[in-house]
Amino acid sequence: MYEKKKRRIYSCLDQAMACMVTGAVVCGVTIAAAPKAHANAVISLGNDRSFSIGFGARASYQSHNISNARDSNSVSLDNFRLYMGAQLNKHIKATVNVERLAGNNWNLLDGIFQFEPSSAINIWVGRMLTPSDRSNLDGPYYLNSYLYPGVVAQYPGVWSGRDDGINIWGRLAHNHFRYVAGIFRGHNRYDNASNGGNHPLFAARAEYNFLDPEDSPAYYTASTYYGQHDILAIALVGQYQVDGVGTAQNRGDYKAWNVDGLFEKRIGKDGKSGTYSLKAHIISIIPTACKTLHQAGTGLPMMPM
Repeated sequence: MYEKKKRRIYSCLDQAMACMVTGAVVCGVTIAAAPKAHANAVISLGNDRSFSIGFGARASYQSHNISNARDSNSVSLDNFRLYMGAQLNKHIKATVNVERLAGNNWNLLDGIFQFEPSSAINIWVGRMLTPSDRSNLDGPYYLNSYLYPGVVAQYPGVWSGRDDGINIWGRLAHNHFRYVAGIFRGHNRYDNASNGGNHPLFAARAEYNFLDPEDSPAYYTASTYYGQHDILAIALVGQYQVDGVGTAQNRGDYKAWNVDGLFEKRIGKDGKSGTYSLKAHIISIIPTACKTLHQAGTGLPMMPM
């Protein structure tokens, strides 16, 4: 008889109640414009200048009890990220986020120069999340499940859903409409891969909230708002890259799109009786022009946030 018990242990500095519900915590956020962001350490340098630092962590404990065998117990740090942000003035900012890998190595998640003159138009340059589906833009700390939904969010990236390039994003219609569009380095830019011509990746996302506007930072998203808002958000995403899939001898254009939505409705006055929540995706990651390449084993890797 095999029994398996698994418990999640989560750490937190602030937003403790949110941590207990989500199973994840962001302790410090570097996007200074985020309405709900709470940086754990912010150093003010005067004249709208500041520096912030924080971290996010997820850990788990696993206990295996197998008959006629010694019990097995293990503790692992599943995810650890360090967030740093700087603000020169109200409009010029920078973000550097890194993640700890196995062997105590670190990898760059985000390295962004941010020019943010207004809520309607902002320009980011560097390594960042590409316009993609909601699960990828949620990231590990704002999903409504502990494990990443691998059946969706299969847009490729240089690292963890990111790519190097430039994004333009903004909010219109009293924050009900959010858009983001960018040009990125693209994938398969290495020897014997399809993109010998160094063609860029084009990506865009448009989202409209029919009820309350989402208060997640920038063009990022969340899987749930825990009864704080009534949400009906529908988004359309598209990505395109010439010679984006295949090999140097067998190339294909990369074309992908998805429609994703989030519906949350509070029950009773101010959600005191709970909240209905529904999240859905319709995604086409391998179009007709690339099916042959995919069947030949040259499909695209999943690179989640």
